[in-house]
Amino acid sequence: METRVTDLSDLKEVAGESSDFLKEIIQIFLDQTPDVISDLSKGIAEGDFETLRKTAHKMNTSLGTLGIR
Repeated sequence: METRVTDLSDLKEVAGESSDFLKEIIQIFLDQTPDVISDLSKGIAEGDFETLRKTAHKMNTSLGTLGIR
């Protein structure tokens, strides 16, 4: 049984026929994610809940854009 963790249908609707746009959005996510994870780790280590809140919100928005559960 295969479980899908992504649903790109909304992003594909926005991208229309532009596979380059779709690839660009995915690449931006991949490029930014290591820094976001680092910020989350730092926030946890330092007990900086404001940084955690802001960073988690940013990540949640990105995950939603890509239809990642």
